[in-house]
Amino acid sequence: MRKRIGAKILGVFILILLICLAGIGMVGYCVHEMDGINEKIGGDYLNSIEQLDSISLKVSDLQQYLKDYMLSAEDEAVKSSITVSQDGIQSSLKSLAGSASDKEQKEAVSKLQDSYNIYLETYTQAMGEIEAGELMGTAEVDERVAEVTDAVKANIQSLSVRNA
Repeated sequence: MRKRIGAKILGVFILILLICLAGIGMVGYCVHEMDGINEKIGGDYLNSIEQLDSISLKVSDLQQYLKDYMLSAEDEAVKSSITVSQDGIQSSLKSLAGSASDKEQKEAVSKLQDSYNIYLETYTQAMGEIEAGELMGTAEVDERVAEVTDAVKANIQSLSVRNA
C-alpha cells in the first residue's frame, strides 16, 4: 500500500516536472521571438533616424548649392551636386516609406514627401529665375526657398518626434 502511494506521489511529481519544463520551453521560445521583433523595430528606428538626418543635411546642402549656382554662373559641378542631393533625398524618402510600421508613420512620411515635392518645385523655379537673371542676391535666394525649407524641416522634426 505504501509503495502504491509513493508511486502515485512520484508520478504526480514527474507530471509537475514535465509541465514546468514545457512551460519553461514555451517561455524561452516566446522570449526568443520577442528578441527578433525588438531587433527589427530597433533596426527600423535606427534606419529612420539615419534617413531623417540625411534628408535634413541634404536640404541644407541644397540651399547652399542654390547660392553657389547663382554665384558661379551656373556651374555644371554645382548642378551635379544638386542632382546628387535631390536623388539622395528621394532614396531616403523611399527608405522611410518602406520602414514605416503604422498608419501614423505612413501619414507623416507622406506629409514629408508632399512638403519635399513643394520644396523641389520652388527650388526648380528659383533655379530658373537665376538662369533668367531674375534672382540676383543671396538674400533673395534665401527668401525664395525659406518658407518651403522650413516646412520640410518641420515635417522632419514631426517624424522624428513620432519615432521617439
